[in-house]
Amino acid sequence: DITQGLPRVEELFEARQRPKGEAVMTEIGGVVELRVVDGVRHVFVTDTHIREDAFETPAGWTLKVSDNDRVEVGDVILERENEVVTAQHAGRVVNDKTGLRVMWESRDERDYDIPAGVRLLVNEGQRVEGADQLTEGAKNPHRILDIQGRDAVTQYLLREVQKVYRPQGQNINDKHFEVIIRKMLSKVVVTAS
Repeated sequence: DITQGLPRVEELFEARQRPKGEAVMTEIGGVVELRVVDGVRHVFVTDTHIREDAFETPAGWTLKVSDNDRVEVGDVILERENEVVTAQHAGRVVNDKTGLRVMWESRDERDYDIPAGVRLLVNEGQRVEGADQLTEGAKNPHRILDIQGRDAVTQYLLREVQKVYRPQGQNINDKHFEVIIRKMLSKVVVTAS
């Protein structure tokens, strides 16, 4: 029975660029939105964060905005003679004991088109993290390495190889696979000497 799983082990240890039945994975964490565009299913993952730009208000500078004002990019916030400090982002002004800040929303959205006949693993409004699967299939180790790093891809490869052997009653110690995986990840490319 183990012969059915050996092609999967081979695929993992070869670290193929395109695994068979590759899953669509998200690069960022965020909230899922499902849409159909021109007959093709799309998954949009949107990540939003509230950020702030803090401003010092030194003596001699005139404050040109008040608390809760809306500002646009380039609006004057502080002024002194012929010098000005402008807003870098559109947002809301907060002026309290902690100082003068402009609060703004940072938004990152990614679009993934889903091939026909592939089953989705996510629902509308669901929160996902980077490298989570959006569809059924095998994760691409190269993508995991890019998104989550070396430790995550090591754990993924080890878990997937053990999934082939353990159901067959083959309890092989992790250290044997870890030696192979360490060797796989020891290759480097020198980009600048």
